[in-house]
Amino acid sequence: MTFDLTGTADVSEVTIGYSGNAEFGVAGPDWVKVYCSMDGNTWEFLSEGADFSGTDINHNDAAIAVEGKCNKVLLEIRFRKDSRKYVLDEVTIKGTNHPATIRQREADTDQFYVKADGEGTVAVHWVAFDATEGHLSSYPFAAGLEDGVGPDGKEMKFADLFPDTTFTQVPLVFGAVATDHADGAVDVRMPNVSSKDVTLSLQGSTTEEKVSYVVYNGMGRSGAVLNAKTDLDMSYAYNVGGWSECEDDGEGEKVWGKRTRTVKCEGTNGEEYSDLYCPGARPEEHEVCQFATVYIQSAQTGWCLRPKDSAAANYGKVKFGKTCEDGKGLWRKVPTNDGDESFWLQDFDSGLCLTSYSSTISKGGSLYYMPCDKAGEKGKLKEKKYADGEIYYKSKKDTKYCITADGSAKNGNGIKWDTGCDDNLKNIFIYVDGSGPMKIAKYETNPTPNAGTVWYTDKGNTLADGEYNKVWDSSATMIGVGWTTSTTMTFDLEEAGPIQTVVLGYDVNNPWKCYAPKEVSVSCSADGTTFSEKVKHTQGDFTSAGAGYGNLIGFHMGNVCGADEKHVRIEAAPEPGHEHNKMLFDEVTVYKAPPSGVYRE
Repeated sequence: MTFDLTGTADVSEVTIGYSGNAEFGVAGPDWVKVYCSMDGNTWEFLSEGADFSGTDINHNDAAIAVEGKCNKVLLEIRFRKDSRKYVLDEVTIKGTNHPATIRQREADTDQFYVKADGEGTVAVHWVAFDATEGHLSSYPFAAGLEDGVGPDGKEMKFADLFPDTTFTQVPLVFGAVATDHADGAVDVRMPNVSSKDVTLSLQGSTTEEKVSYVVYNGMGRSGAVLNAKTDLDMSYAYNVGGWSECEDDGEGEKVWGKRTRTVKCEGTNGEEYSDLYCPGARPEEHEVCQFATVYIQSAQTGWCLRPKDSAAANYGKVKFGKTCEDGKGLWRKVPTNDGDESFWLQDFDSGLCLTSYSSTISKGGSLYYMPCDKAGEKGKLKEKKYADGEIYYKSKKDTKYCITADGSAKNGNGIKWDTGCDDNLKNIFIYVDGSGPMKIAKYETNPTPNAGTVWYTDKGNTLADGEYNKVWDSSATMIGVGWTTSTTMTFDLEEAGPIQTVVLGYDVNNPWKCYAPKEVSVSCSADGTTFSEKVKHTQGDFTSAGAGYGNLIGFHMGNVCGADEKHVRIEAAPEPGHEHNKMLFDEVTVYKAPPSGVYRE
């Protein structure tokens, strides 16, 4: 059901009255969703109410807190399956009205200008007359413009203005300010009207204005009927086209670009008019956009944020996936142009943006894909630095909340809103280049895998074939590669480049003496002889990242690796204490650093 408000209002609450009577099968709705619109065509979801548990047969109220500027309010109501009917008896919409008054200018022969003064909108009904004398049916009228009308009043004698027209009784006089006066309500008053003259004055203005008027005899021995019908309900609004693709701005960085759209002030008749006719500020035709695409990795596990389904869809969720490749889960930041570095996260393939499902941000609240023009304030994010190249996302609308893994950043888990953003690794993210993993040409291990002769052997490129361990029921299906001694693994890349992360797969099964390693360090090199500073993870880091099989752990290398690295060295030591203690590795993936400039802070 749709409600037309009397004018534009900042709506703050919608209260639904309903009846409840289990004996008669009457119960409140399952839920009610509230939407807001300024034009009746585009609707924004505001909030959802679900507490309709009242049982009073006469009246129950369910108040839904909302936040939106609306001319129209739409309620979407879901019927409860356990009831035969629901009965609504009153809907109350609370908020702050924005009244508007009319401003206009002297008309041309083919058009006139009218504007609502204030934030609200009003319907305008109008009649146009030539500034002349004449007859409407059999009754005389005169129309004209009078300049210099002020608050002290100005007397107009009909005989001087209209020598050919005589009014036989006190006429009807209609007047309006015809100049684009200062902001605020300015009205025409007529303190004196007779058959021979009229006095015009202004209320609400201290300056003189031009007034348009019509004087109509309006009475006679026989009646005259004016039968009018609406030919066109004329209104004006900006017609805004869709955004173009993000284009290179030509500045050479190829990280940030621009996108454009068409903006026209149009009337209901489809014609284009000056912006003076359209209410509100002219929408922007150009805006900054992120030209480069990135994958978003968990800094802890190396798992990537991807669509839960085969592709991002409206109201679809996000999950953590093992790989950052194939174009699924590519992201761009869409600046809000608020001047504070805030942005929306946009799925590159679908063009949808990540935003809160609810209009309010709350602990445990879900995030979904939605059209970017509906993401609104609830989807705006701020990027906060955790360490160099590592960030977490805070809500701009409510800065005590951030995006965090729902459980852990792995195994297909999703994301949600939470607090305590910068004290937990599962909240921390890293950008990697949208080109996907860097290709590994070959690798060597020293010593070769020695955890078994049938199980845990390298079956040929096992550590870099893109296949992750999924089962552990036979030596053929269990593809982890194992050592009982310390080992060094050296990976040569096909092409040199700036390395951002190295993601290491590993398997743990304590009853089989397959433990998380004691320590693993990763370094990089351009020439294969001189290696960088090491990035280390200890056994506790591995245990936190995952304790079963098919685990991943990420090593952030962006701070120690240069721009042209071609070699990666991994050094690992097993759990000490027994010669049969094993450490098992599954897959090694190397990701390229994103273009400089992706991190805005």
